This record gives sequence, C-alpha cells and structure tokens, in this order.
Amino acid sequence: MDLEDHDPPSPRRRRPASGSPVADFLTFRLMLTPVLIQIFFWVGTIACVGMGLMEMAGSVSSRPSATADAADDDEPPATKAKSKAAATTRSTFNVYQFLYGLGALVFGPLFLRLLCEEAIILFKIHEELREQTDRARYRG
Repeated sequence: MDLEDHDPPSPRRRRPASGSPVADFLTFRLMLTPVLIQIFFWVGTIACVGMGLMEMAGSVSSRPSATADAADDDEPPATKAKSKAAATTRSTFNVYQFLYGLGALVFGPLFLRLLCEEAIILFKIHEELREQTDRARYRG
C-alpha cells in the first residue's frame, strides 16, 4: 500500500451539548457570562430608576423662612420659640438636579441596555463563527 492512497484522518468533531446543564457548565460548553450580563442589566436598571427618582424628589427642598422680627425682643422666650416653630416653610426647586434625575431615569437604562447588547453580540458572533468553522471543517 502506498501512503498516498490513505485518506487523511477525519477532523474531530466538537462534542455537542450533552443535555445536562451541569456537565455543559463543567466542560465550558455552556456560557455563563450572557446570563450574568442580563442580571447586571436588570440590577443596573433598577439602580438607575431609583437614583433618578431620588434625584428628582431631592430637587424640591423646603427650608424654614425667617419671619420672626428682630424688633420683638420684648417678648418672653416661650413666645419667641412658638413663633419660630410656626414660621412658614419655603420650597425651592433645583431645575438642574431635576433634569439630572430625569436624565438618569430615561437615559441610564437605555445606555446600560446598549452596553449589555454589545457584550451579548460579541458572544453571538463567537458562537456563529464556531458553527461556521465546524460546518466548513466537515464539508470536505
């Protein structure tokens, strides 16, 4: 027999997923990172929404206004304390803090979604390239 007459050994085929999640996890056929990316997205979305709502609520603050007159020095101290406690409160609104909270509420989850999609796309590209390599390897 000539050595030229022998066929080259067939390439080894990748083992398909066994159906057992534990075995696939232990042999690195099951990717864990895409699941972690999804968990990261939902935790981050909750954090962005919470932070946005807290900033929006914090943009409205109330401060006591000084309505007690300095000319009331002849009043007894007990009366002065009551008049200070009854002083009106004045609300202030910080537009920039409100807009920051609104931006975090709207654009935070959107930006986070884009980042997570980019990472998942990398895993999908890797999976597709691996399948194409397997198909090309076993065609010939």
